[in-house]
Amino acid sequence: MKIFKILVGAVLPAVIIAACVMLAGCGRSGGSGETEAGNSTEAAGLPKPDIQAPSIGTNAGKNAAWTFICEDESGEPVPGVKIQVCSDSLCSLVKTDENGRAVYTGERFAYEIHVLETPEGYENSGPEAFAAEESGGETILKFEKR
Repeated sequence: MKIFKILVGAVLPAVIIAACVMLAGCGRSGGSGETEAGNSTEAAGLPKPDIQAPSIGTNAGKNAAWTFICEDESGEPVPGVKIQVCSDSLCSLVKTDENGRAVYTGERFAYEIHVLETPEGYENSGPEAFAAEESGGETILKFEKR
């Protein structure tokens, strides 16, 4: 049993080190880090993989914020307004807080905005639906007290 422990203790680390050294040089010629022409997929007659990063529109990965400010005719905030923010494939819902403000953050896009629900005692005096600016920003929505 002692001989087995000695062999395992001496041989196993040597095997691990040798494997690491061999793998570290895999795919490189010399130490330059460049692959040899004979080892590339094109030289071997294999098709080149077509790998593209997924994107949506031309502004993929760039976010913006849209702030909706809901107020009545006297400039007082209207809390509880439900606003739907829609892309071509998905809709999200935001609701104004006690200050009449709601914020949607997402990818830059000309979202379609819908005023879904107004709180009791108010009526929307603007359009029910409109297009938001692609770059984000603030939009003031007006409501009338009933």
